[in-house]
Amino acid sequence: MAHQSHSKYGFLIEGFFPGLLVIVGLIAYSNSFGGPFIFDDVPNIVENPAIRQLWPPTHFFSLPTRSGLAGRPVLTLSFALNYAFCKYNVWGYHLVNLAIHILAALALYGIVRRTFLSGRLKEKFGSAAASLAFVTAAIWLVHPIQTESVTYIVQRAESLAGLFYLLTVYTAIRSMQPNRSILWPVLSVVFCALGMTTKEVMATAPVLILLYDRTFSANSFRAAIKKHRALYLGLAATWFVLVAVRISSAPSETMGFSIDITPIDYAMNQFPVIARYIKLSFWPARLCLYYSWPVIKVWRLIFPSLLTVAVILAVTFWGFIKNRVWSYPLVWFFAILVPSSSFVPIADLIFEHRVYLSLAGLVVIAVTSSYLLLGYLTGKHNLITNRLGLGIAIAVIVALTARTIYRNRDYQSALSIWQSVVKANPMSYKGYCNLGSEFKKQGRIDEAMICYQNSLRINPDYTNGRLGLANLLKSQNRLNEAADLYRRILLKDPNHVEANFNLGRVAHFRGNLDKAVGYYRTALEFKSDYADVHNNLGAALLSQGFFDEAVSHFNKSLQIKPDDAATLNNLAYALISRPNVQDVDSARAFDLARRSAELTGYKNPEVLETLAECYFKRGNTDLAEQTAQTALELALSANNKPLIELLHTRIKLYKERESSP
Repeated sequence: MAHQSHSKYGFLIEGFFPGLLVIVGLIAYSNSFGGPFIFDDVPNIVENPAIRQLWPPTHFFSLPTRSGLAGRPVLTLSFALNYAFCKYNVWGYHLVNLAIHILAALALYGIVRRTFLSGRLKEKFGSAAASLAFVTAAIWLVHPIQTESVTYIVQRAESLAGLFYLLTVYTAIRSMQPNRSILWPVLSVVFCALGMTTKEVMATAPVLILLYDRTFSANSFRAAIKKHRALYLGLAATWFVLVAVRISSAPSETMGFSIDITPIDYAMNQFPVIARYIKLSFWPARLCLYYSWPVIKVWRLIFPSLLTVAVILAVTFWGFIKNRVWSYPLVWFFAILVPSSSFVPIADLIFEHRVYLSLAGLVVIAVTSSYLLLGYLTGKHNLITNRLGLGIAIAVIVALTARTIYRNRDYQSALSIWQSVVKANPMSYKGYCNLGSEFKKQGRIDEAMICYQNSLRINPDYTNGRLGLANLLKSQNRLNEAADLYRRILLKDPNHVEANFNLGRVAHFRGNLDKAVGYYRTALEFKSDYADVHNNLGAALLSQGFFDEAVSHFNKSLQIKPDDAATLNNLAYALISRPNVQDVDSARAFDLARRSAELTGYKNPEVLETLAECYFKRGNTDLAEQTAQTALELALSANNKPLIELLHTRIKLYKERESSP
């Protein structure tokens, strides 16, 4: 009777496990919703016009080369849906990311539970299948290393692909059950195809499902393929989907054999990278968004990690050949890392989000090993009734949850995340460069200067470090020093977009409009969707009297950044400055100027000067004079002498027109 009561009690608890996973996930990420768009979020979401329209859907398949969303149409669609519902309210993007992560944890729970109830494992693990699955999924859900795939918004690429991956495996397992519905293999193929259009890591899913079938169900590859032929044909067909979306998009500039690292160097450096992933999986301290991991070419530095990983690989391979069930989680860990940790070079050697799915394999190994050891020591083989095991599981989950909450604090601002990067890795020259940019935005010039100098001290040839320092010098009107740094960048890379753009700005500031236009046009040749370049080129052309072309570039800029106050103001000014301005242009200019004034809180004198002129063109001289007077007060406070002189002239004109009969 006692055994039956424990069973009923356990069954009651197990029924709450999925709900508990949801609660645990919400707690772990409760402080993540206010984190702003950072780093790659900006070009891929904030400044990406592709996500601002849902129709036609074909445009999701042909994004520019430089877009991190290129070749990932389902991912792009998810951001487009986010934009459609909440524009740039960041909490909506975080909410979707967390929902994806929690759903993925529920799918992992289902996979682990059904695996422990399979024929080869049921006798040993069946009574604890649900509790083991819960602990595994919960640890995976709240592990701090997952924050890069959840809190860092653009890395939805990893978590969404992970969700499709886990759903593909789960539905494939259901399709292997006796008397299964035809719906399960169909769903598995559909989820696999969706994953292929989300991220390339999905390419390994059909293979891992076949390995799963052989390990836990059919006991041989031949039997697995024979028994589930239709499933594997459907899964294999999804590889063509992956090929199709990659062909439809431009080649990646950060991956492939054309970047500045050889396949051999990349492959050898992945041994310390994988060792780092394993270490972080068991001790998630000093997490880092951007490692700036150097290419190590001294073999003695690579050898310790090479030996460690090679031994684990050898054990995994032996277990795989012998068809040992414990080898599958290890195969899972290594196989999912293949797209990013093989010999195909990727510009950045390491990113923590790449271990998002692989982590599940290590968690399964850790949880199962601990369960067997505790069972041996206590004689109790169910985590629910084993108080020691239950206490350890709760302690681990609580500790990891607390660490994740703490890590999410780093994502509360761009400044804090880059401070965490250089703290975790003082040799991250890319981290120092980005931290310098954030200090510059806050007007902390001395700290920004130190950061750029640290970046170039670590890597004197780092282009973005030179660029950041040049931009800082330019902001201090040290134009000769800035221009020299821009030219040094162009000596190395004549097509560098930012260097051309900023040399154009220097020339523009000095009044050399022809040279400025030339640099701006060169920048647009290599990045046609650069809003700021279109805006500056429009301003230069407007100064030269090319009104129509200036308007065209301002319009293109607003297509990319529709709420940019400066561009709205420039376009309004261009429209009302045209000779023989038409009523339709005057009306549009007024709407644009008013929108720009709203965005700047009616505190920008240049914007108010344009708005005053719009009032004047529409015949409302009273409001024109009042707005110009407000602009004059602001210009006087800012000591903007050219604008002060212009506004005095404008106000005099408005008064004369008002007093004329």
